[in-house]
Amino acid sequence: MKIDNTGSQEKLYQNAVRGDRSEGAKGKEEQVKNNAIFAGNLNLMEDPIAKRREEARKEAMGLIMNQFQIDSDIDDGMEKSCQHVDEIREQNEYATKQIARLEDDMKKMKEEYGLEDGSEELIGIQKEIQHWQKQIADGNGTIMAENASVRATKQALLKRTYDMTDASRAADKVMESASKDIIGMLKDEALDKMEEDREEEQEKIEEAEEKKEEKEELIEKDKEQEQQEETSKNIITADNDMDKKQLQQEIEEILAKQKLLEEDLKGLAINTSI
Repeated sequence: MKIDNTGSQEKLYQNAVRGDRSEGAKGKEEQVKNNAIFAGNLNLMEDPIAKRREEARKEAMGLIMNQFQIDSDIDDGMEKSCQHVDEIREQNEYATKQIARLEDDMKKMKEEYGLEDGSEELIGIQKEIQHWQKQIADGNGTIMAENASVRATKQALLKRTYDMTDASRAADKVMESASKDIIGMLKDEALDKMEEDREEEQEKIEEAEEKKEEKEELIEKDKEQEQQEETSKNIITADNDMDKKQLQQEIEEILAKQKLLEEDLKGLAINTSI
């Protein structure tokens, strides 16, 4: 079971960036409007969000890379076993050729030189043949062992309950959980920003109300001042009118007294003449 590195890397990349798609599309491009969260134009604090995203990426990539390494080690082991088997078979083929050559030499020596079994020359050749035969036997044993190891590994792989597919799913869940956390963080930041804006707006309204009240108070004070000035003016005018009337009355009284005095004087003169 050889892992396709290209496919694994592509899957790894997809898991790593999937969070960015959900977070970028649903988080940073959102603004608060009509009780829905749209946080794209808000001046949000990015550090906690970036930290959470990076933690999720590391965890997801760790799950995939760990399983990838396990599968790679298994594949490498089986591949080395297969390569070893091929090497042993090549060695056995070479040993078989050597045995055939030696047997052919023994046959020629018997026919051409009349050597019989047990002769020193033939015994040396037979020992060499036995050497190659032992190498073939050992090689066959190694081939059997390597093949048995590969079969056992493949059977174990068929029975295992966790593989790259499961690791990818686990990584997806990690990124999905991180995306939910980040969206929640964005919502909290957006709501905090909304509350901050609301408080600022309320402060502006209260400030405007205070200024309005101050202006109204000033206007009221101006009216009162005008009324006081008008009242004072009326009082002064009234006093002046009263003074004129009183003066005229006093003059008239003086004149009346003077007239009366003249009449009295006239009467006194008449009485004197009598």
